[in-house]
Amino acid sequence: MEIKDKLESIEQRINSLGSAFNALKIENNRLKVESIVLRSRIDEQEQLINELENKNVHLHIAKSDDIKAEESDNIRKKIDQYIKEIDKCIELLNS
Repeated sequence: MEIKDKLESIEQRINSLGSAFNALKIENNRLKVESIVLRSRIDEQEQLINELENKNVHLHIAKSDDIKAEESDNIRKKIDQYIKEIDKCIELLNS
């Protein structure tokens, strides 16, 4: 092989490597942009998860308060019933 042929072969390889390098740079830039977008989405999703977890905690607290209120109402009703029965017993004793 002559030097001219070797130089042309080397030049073709350099051009091929340059083209591959440019393609990889473009792909790298595209992936960087995609990474930024995905990180932004992850941040949004994490924020949404935190908000939903807070709402869930508040709902559990509110639900437990509702249960306590229901239990309290039931206890009051039972006490009222007992008081009425005691009043009836006192009336019967006084008669």
